[in-house]
Amino acid sequence: MEYTIKQLANLSGISTRTLRYYDEIDLLKPKRIGENGYRMYETEQINTLEQILCYRALGVSLEEISHLLNAENTEKERVLQKHLIVLSERKAEIELSIENVSKTILFLRGDIIMTNEEKFKVMKQTILSETEQTYGDELRQIYGDAMMLDANKKLSDMSREIWVLQESLEKEIRLLLENALKTKKS
Repeated sequence: MEYTIKQLANLSGISTRTLRYYDEIDLLKPKRIGENGYRMYETEQINTLEQILCYRALGVSLEEISHLLNAENTEKERVLQKHLIVLSERKAEIELSIENVSKTILFLRGDIIMTNEEKFKVMKQTILSETEQTYGDELRQIYGDAMMLDANKKLSDMSREIWVLQESLEKEIRLLLENALKTKKS
């Protein structure tokens, strides 16, 4: 069965604009272009689109997807293993966040007592989650997954004393920079 670009867009849940872009960058070419100029897709292209959408859901870049579509299964498996690790780590972070928020709610209700260490752990996890949501993809592109995991682990393992010291150093540096800028303007 053949599908027009509009039919494929409806079937897949992505826009016709995206399908045209995939054609433009040679990621997903139509089986043929009809006399009326319509792009026509068949089962082979639908299967390819399914792979593309699966990889996109995992956060794989279009450039990497293009490479993977023509790669051997071992290469595909390597990429999927890498993404499985990242997804598993995100799952663990989300589960920890759920646990910490649940504890905080119980603490606020007066149902439990939280130690300062537990409160600090919740705060660090909140910072990690917010940073991941806001900057995670960009930071991973710049620094890579390994460096991000290492940085997140260091923050998670940081003691309260080191955290307080780091915060005070940050404030001092900010003040020094502000004073230096004021002096330079004078």
